[in-house]
Amino acid sequence: MKKTILFIFAMLIVFVGTARTNDTSSILLPTGEIRFDKQPSILLKHEALLLSDTVTVDYLFENTADTPVETTVFFPVPTVGPIIDGYVHDLHDFKFRVWSNGTEIIPSLSHQIIFHGTDVTKYFDLMGIDSYLKPLTLQPFGEGNNGLELEKVSAPLRKLPKAEQKRLKQLGMIAKGCWQKDEATNKCMHNPDVYHLVWGDYQQEAIYYWTQTFPPHQTIHIRHEYKPSFVENSIGAPRKFVQEIIGWDYEKPHEYWNEASYIITTANNWQTPIKQFNLLIWGQTGAAVSAYKDEQTSYTRVAPKNYLLETKQDFVPSQEILFELAHTCDYAKREPSILPQLYRVDGPARVRSIPNGRKITTLENGRYVWAYPSDTKDWFVVLLDEKTTGYTYRTNLIPFGN
Repeated sequence: MKKTILFIFAMLIVFVGTARTNDTSSILLPTGEIRFDKQPSILLKHEALLLSDTVTVDYLFENTADTPVETTVFFPVPTVGPIIDGYVHDLHDFKFRVWSNGTEIIPSLSHQIIFHGTDVTKYFDLMGIDSYLKPLTLQPFGEGNNGLELEKVSAPLRKLPKAEQKRLKQLGMIAKGCWQKDEATNKCMHNPDVYHLVWGDYQQEAIYYWTQTFPPHQTIHIRHEYKPSFVENSIGAPRKFVQEIIGWDYEKPHEYWNEASYIITTANNWQTPIKQFNLLIWGQTGAAVSAYKDEQTSYTRVAPKNYLLETKQDFVPSQEILFELAHTCDYAKREPSILPQLYRVDGPARVRSIPNGRKITTLENGRYVWAYPSDTKDWFVVLLDEKTTGYTYRTNLIPFGN
């Protein structure tokens, strides 16, 4: 692998918190590995990680014990908040899916709403607010009767015992008084003498989970995918950098960059190291890895490529991944139309410059490569390195896990 790309893993860092765009701030939600309680007998034989507009992760787990291991597998969703404030907010939909040995599993979802350290989920349930799937959206100040909305949605809370209402008042979740007045008459636009919900820093905590059995001395293929949380222009790919360093025309194909993070250190809950690790960072028009160096928002980056590849043996992750994808502003083509997958070579396999074209290299038997179907029937595009692709016949490639 190229030395510049090997530098990727020297730059992986923990990045959790707020990233600032050109004219506003957004929350970057770090997401990543599934995890479970420490299971020293569960070996992660192989992991294929694709970081793109859709993150896909394929694992081959082996139970090295002589008895079955049953455990709960978790995919924690980062804390989101505030879920209610003076502006309309759309919560991020991760669209999380998971498969075990090719069979899709419908995971359970547990979520809580925390307000000033108190679990107030049951009160949101009473108000009929499923905040994880559909947050309470109120119009910004001056564009609607927020006070009346807050009064209406709080009606179930006013049916609670007086003592419980008092506790919610002390917590700061409900209050009386005038929230909004008519500018012309200076009269309150809702009833100030009844309790209404108060805007505040309500935090959403959620986790997907399912029960997984690992038979003794057998390999289980687990796959999951989800939509990562991105921040546009968080690093920005400065115009000077793009034009002078890599020569791309910033005004044409590369209008902006999307940044996301991926948590990988939870892999250490399994038997380490990861025997084989394959990484592909795949953007619509480019990809890069960057590192957050200090509180002054100073970044270092690997020079962007069309895509980034990495392979490691006996990998023990110690830091997280912060990556970027280049996009155009053509929203009709916002996501790559094709996502590569990892395949094992059933070879030796010839790789050609075009379908049925000249031979450019040979892939040895058992090698793993990222590839995807081409426009020519039965031919696949193979990613050889960050600059080179080739074509091989589909029968030369065995899907991961088979």
